[in-house]
Amino acid sequence: RMDGWMDGWMDLPRLDKLAFAFNGGKDSTVLLYLLLWAVDRGSWAGRREVDAESPLRKMKVIYFKHADAFDEVDDFVTETCTKFNLEAVVYECGFKEGLRHMRQTTNVQGIFMGTRRGDPHASDLDFYSPTTEGWPHFIRINPILEWTYSDVWKYLHLFEIPYCHLYNSGYTSIGGKHDTQPNPALKQENSDFHHAALLLDEALERAGRIERRRSHQ
Repeated sequence: RMDGWMDGWMDLPRLDKLAFAFNGGKDSTVLLYLLLWAVDRGSWAGRREVDAESPLRKMKVIYFKHADAFDEVDDFVTETCTKFNLEAVVYECGFKEGLRHMRQTTNVQGIFMGTRRGDPHASDLDFYSPTTEGWPHFIRINPILEWTYSDVWKYLHLFEIPYCHLYNSGYTSIGGKHDTQPNPALKQENSDFHHAALLLDEALERAGRIERRRSHQ
């Protein structure tokens, strides 16, 4: 199943036409390691950095940083890119505006996304999906679209992959500081929270997200 997208998109001459959207979350962390494996066909295993000559460095890593981001997420993205010798392009603007700038200034055609089927607006996505009408045109590549919440945590733990430590404190889906809290389904009697991987009902993955109320003027 994974060989299909590796052979179709990970050809070395095409890497400069691809980007990887890294937001520091569990899903995009899984995808980063899958890309590392795909580019070097497993030869990176056991290493904790990407060689300066690695083909992966041809691919653009993009991070959309916003004022409401958790410091822990910003730090994890920086530390991970430093560890793997990856140069991230940081956009301090909206996603649509950043994509428009990338469309105008690069030859990127496809963007790897850590989107899963249960995410908002993902129910109609395919493995390869063009951006929505009205958005800058790219092909969204969704290798873990059919992965479950449990799949993600099994992969992270099986391969002992580092991840943002907010998940250790009961966060199961991380947005901004003002619309995200630890998942109430993981609250313990002593008011602490269980690890995110211990969530039993995957339908509650986003239960820690606080819906922002629109002001009426």
